[in-house]
Amino acid sequence: MSVDAVHARAVDALRRNEMDLLARLLADNPSLAHVPSKEGSYLIDRCACPSSTDPAHGGYAQALAMLLEAGADPDRPVVAGGQQTLRMAASVGHGAAVGLLIDRGARIDGDPNDLRSPLGEAIYWQQRAIVVQLLEAGASTAKLYVAAGVGRRAAVEAHFDASGALRAQAVGSAPDGGTGDGPPSDRQAILNEAWIYAVHGGHADTADYLLDRGAQLDAIEPTAWMPMRVSALHFAALRGDRSAIDYLLSRGADTALRDQQYSATPDGWAEYNGHPELADLIRAHARAKGDST
Repeated sequence: MSVDAVHARAVDALRRNEMDLLARLLADNPSLAHVPSKEGSYLIDRCACPSSTDPAHGGYAQALAMLLEAGADPDRPVVAGGQQTLRMAASVGHGAAVGLLIDRGARIDGDPNDLRSPLGEAIYWQQRAIVVQLLEAGASTAKLYVAAGVGRRAAVEAHFDASGALRAQAVGSAPDGGTGDGPPSDRQAILNEAWIYAVHGGHADTADYLLDRGAQLDAIEPTAWMPMRVSALHFAALRGDRSAIDYLLSRGADTALRDQQYSATPDGWAEYNGHPELADLIRAHARAKGDST
């Protein structure tokens, strides 16, 4: 049987939660732990970050443990230049996978060339339990955007000098403007990014601190939504995050701002993603302000 045929059988066993079959396939074909399919898919990634179309079987964690025991690299980048498996697991809230990967030696702060650390990823996608898990495991909060996202005010303040300006060592995470050329070097982009993470993390006091130091209320989200180019209010509407929406509206966020792919306003994002009550809230606020959406 070819490698691809064995890989397909292993994927099918995983989807069916047939762990005994997967164990036999691994015993007979140890390369399954570290050789991809012809499409470039690794079994470890399927276990750590299941497809949205796969059933959420409890076997994923068991399968991941088997793959790691068979020699799968817990720190292998999913794509060239970064995005390790741990970051993927953090983004989808797969706590069991996060724990297994860390225990097996995955770098808790990720690949330095990656766009975000695993903790940054968990903050961005509002995986609050994973944020706690990574912090308890010793994840770094040294970067400004991470400190802001977990609400560590003293660590955030350390990035500013006495005049309120960003210190030279302050760096961002995701590429500025979605160009893929590296972390943002523009001071405004770095400040905006930290503010967005504070909003995602639910830390209004930290977000206000950053606004007071020049963060822009309608700043564009970093990286993930390029080329959509959406605001924090769009993202909160997508996620159905009432507390973030209340915060942003109370601070005067632009309800008429349109993304650059669908030309949709935040209320449209809320409506489309199954949050009609939040769409109504945004529209009511816009009417009260006299905005046109």
